[in-house]
Amino acid sequence: MKTFYLQNKINRKIIYQDQVLHYFSGTSYLGIDLVPEFRENLIIGMDQYGLNHGLSRINNIRLQIFEEFEEFFAKKQVR
Repeated sequence: MKTFYLQNKINRKIIYQDQVLHYFSGTSYLGIDLVPEFRENLIIGMDQYGLNHGLSRINNIRLQIFEEFEEFFAKKQVR
């Protein structure tokens, strides 16, 4: 597999050496970071909770939001 080194934001389409390449990997292959409401809420969340790691189960100090998130999805039923 060839490695591509970019100096800009990774998006669903990448221009590399005058070619348009489709990117189907990473955390935004569906383009969620292009949705304005998602970006706004992400910034609000970073301001409120900081840029910490998600290993809340092994830390002795935890963010309540992790527990609430897991509890919410645990109660959801797949249809």
